[in-house]
Amino acid sequence: MKQLPVVLLALILLFPACQKEKTELYSSRAVCCQAENYYSNLISGQYEEYLAGISGICSMLPEQRAQTLQAIKMFVQGQQEQHGGISGVRGVEAILQNKRAEVYMDINYADSVTERIVIPMILEDSIWRME
Repeated sequence: MKQLPVVLLALILLFPACQKEKTELYSSRAVCCQAENYYSNLISGQYEEYLAGISGICSMLPEQRAQTLQAIKMFVQGQQEQHGGISGVRGVEAILQNKRAEVYMDINYADSVTERIVIPMILEDSIWRME
């Protein structure tokens, strides 16, 4: 019986920590950071890591996955030819609605051009992934 108050106290103290973690997951900054991480992988040539950030990638057939990977490589090559490559990314803002978000991100190119894009994201198993 003496342990019951200790357990209740522990639960009361842990509850705000769980709420904080959930709140941080649903923050604009958290979603922007996740999108930035995916694009940083793209810039650094870590295509498999970038690919892992795409929603539904696990359910793709091997042929679809290979085609998607090839398309990503072609996209990067095209950016290299057009702008000298992507030099950096910055998540500006994320608009969240339920388990979906739209991330507004600035893409900086080596030729000093900056482009703002919108990346639709979805929350899957507590991880924000690109749609």
